Amino acid sequence: MKDAYSTQELTDLLGKARQVIERTAKNKDWRYREEPGQGRGGKIKLWLVASMDEQTRIALGKSVRTGLTLIHGSAKPAQDQPLPPSSIPACQTSDPELPPALLQKAALKSDLVQAYLDAKAWGRKHGRPMSSVRADFVTGYNAGAICASLRAALGETSWQSLERWAVELRRSNYDCAAIAPRYGLHRKGHTKVTPAEEERLLALLLSQHQFKIGTAIELTKQDLSRQGLASPSSASTLRNFAEAWRREHADVWTLAREGEKALIDKIAPFLRRDASLLAVGDVLIADGHRLNFRIKHPVHGRPCRASLIAFQDWASRDIAGYTFMLEEDLAAVHLALYRAILRLGKLPRAVLLDNGKAFKARIFTDNLDLTTSGMAGLYGRLGIQCHFARPYNARSKPVESFFKTLGLSFEKAVSSYCGGNIMAKPARMRRNEKFMQEIEPERLLTMDEAAGLFESWLNTFYRVKSHSGLSGKTPGEVFAAGRGPGLDQGQIRFLMMHEEVADLGNNGVRRFKGEYFHEALYGLREQVLIRFDWHDLRQIWVYRLDGEFLCMAKRQQPVHPMFSLAGGKDAPGYSDFKQGLSEQKSLIRGTKKLVRQAAKQGLVAQARDILPIAEMEAASPRLVADLENIEAENTPQPRLPDFDDDIAAKPAGPGPLIDPTRLDYLSTEDLEAEISHFQSKIKGGAR
Repeated sequence: MKDAYSTQELTDLLGKARQVIERTAKNKDWRYREEPGQGRGGKIKLWLVASMDEQTRIALGKSVRTGLTLIHGSAKPAQDQPLPPSSIPACQTSDPELPPALLQKAALKSDLVQAYLDAKAWGRKHGRPMSSVRADFVTGYNAGAICASLRAALGETSWQSLERWAVELRRSNYDCAAIAPRYGLHRKGHTKVTPAEEERLLALLLSQHQFKIGTAIELTKQDLSRQGLASPSSASTLRNFAEAWRREHADVWTLAREGEKALIDKIAPFLRRDASLLAVGDVLIADGHRLNFRIKHPVHGRPCRASLIAFQDWASRDIAGYTFMLEEDLAAVHLALYRAILRLGKLPRAVLLDNGKAFKARIFTDNLDLTTSGMAGLYGRLGIQCHFARPYNARSKPVESFFKTLGLSFEKAVSSYCGGNIMAKPARMRRNEKFMQEIEPERLLTMDEAAGLFESWLNTFYRVKSHSGLSGKTPGEVFAAGRGPGLDQGQIRFLMMHEEVADLGNNGVRRFKGEYFHEALYGLREQVLIRFDWHDLRQIWVYRLDGEFLCMAKRQQPVHPMFSLAGGKDAPGYSDFKQGLSEQKSLIRGTKKLVRQAAKQGLVAQARDILPIAEMEAASPRLVADLENIEAENTPQPRLPDFDDDIAAKPAGPGPLIDPTRLDYLSTEDLEAEISHFQSKIKGGAR
């Protein structure tokens, strides 16, 4: 600090008006010297610091000191303005490595000393004892009644400390750096940890088993003791060493303990992309997320966890389309994109897909002719560029941040929340928590209920909340401003809805524990292609296998077995029952009408048209009866021999067909020959 300052310099350093400086100098009798300069008579007054009051000198010393910033260990003016060598404080050369935090604390101490000296000056002016003034000031300060902000930053103190700081300030020409705390500065860059302790402790800490620091310290001391090596450092010293090493070598610490992915996610720098350069619909980001709540399985009704497939618009951060599926598969991706296109009102220019198996399929990368390849080459036909994210790199897919928001607000609010891991499970799902199960039992949602609840959450929470990356705008607001004019839903539905081959029965198509029927399916008994939306199973679209559209079949509701027991005509569903019954009869009447018309036109062959029976009856009406009588008269009735009768009692004749006395010694071949001869005789007798 210089020994004298001009009025303008004091005005800049103390932040007071020129009139205040001149009035203070006159009242407190500051001395000055004159030097050549641009002033009255070609001279300028320089006020001597030695003649100033102590409070002014303290404030002046603090202002000069805090006007410098330490940059790489050297003092430079805060605004890069050169200062005369005489203005550089003496402590700057004596301790150039004083940290800014300690210097700031020293400046606050200087303010406190100045307030303390002001209090003493007031006491002398009013004739108060100095002991009483010191005690009152320290008591009020420690209680927070005096200089509350300084009390919060510096803590409690005593009048002895204030007197010592005042003496140190006077000795250092009122440089506040003289009262800066210096504990630990002499050991900066040095440690008391021995090389053996350092080597063994780091070997344990830099392990993928991820030992805790406390555990590693205990194992280090035990290992060194077994080897007969000294371990003089205390546990707190070793902990300070480990934590300081982790802060200075965070990259090595993270890679050695958690692996390369953690190094990329936590430590490595990344390129920040500017989403404001995109328009709504330019890029859709797709990814899947296993929901952290359970729903009722649509087939067997047991609890299960569904997957959410979402397409997020990068420019607006809004969820353009989504679907719930039991497993993340290709059909779910098609359906989510189909909904995204319909809501967007135009085709996206590009899609960024996850690298998982549900997305990385041939259908997204080939550019084939759709007229001959069916659904293959879907993205190429629609003119959408397809890009895949780097595997295991969450930062390349901004939709991951949406899933985090989803888990913190939406999933936790669902009654069937099950947590993302074992530690996050709600209390009712833990063993022997009967009380928690009673006060808040789990209620499973159907897939339709979960989808409706998710859509409500999007509309009432996510889409109306301002986003930090959208300059304060909401995702729904930005998305609505960039929507397109719309597309042909029929064409998009044909391309992207889930499809299956189904058989037709009396009531149409049987799927999802129900039946889908339309009049266009009546009378058909062939396989058809059905397309449907997993989120809306109230209807399906039916096509022939060659692609011809047949109808949109609606889901049929079962009726009451006995409406008379349910209220008769006033029972719920009775009108639908009567309408269905009427339609059924109408279809049957239509079929009968068609057959009757065909018969009149001779398109239905009758039995009498197969043979010329009419001509035969006209020529001889009794021809058939006469033929039958003639045939009966000329057909003798054969008589089979009774082998149980006694041979001697038989009348004379040609003799037995088979001699029973020879059966005892005939071989198998001879017996078969006799039977064959017997059968031929029977046939001859019948003739």
